Amino acid sequence: MEIMKTSIRAILDNIESAQEFLDKQAIEDFEDIIINSKNIFVTGAGRSGLAAKAFAMRLMHLGLSAYVV
Repeated sequence: MEIMKTSIRAILDNIESAQEFLDKQAIEDFEDIIINSKNIFVTGAGRSGLAAKAFAMRLMHLGLSAYVV
């Protein structure tokens, strides 16, 4: 159980430290593009492909038209 707590803490610390590198304006621009798009196409291979599929599914849950290529 302790290794799980240590691993979760390391992951959370990594996410928190990564926030300083985020460009808030770029994120807002990306959101606007996604929300205002008629169709959204995502692609990837391997783990990137799995992440793309998960992203497309979340977009579909939001009512957007998303496709995995």
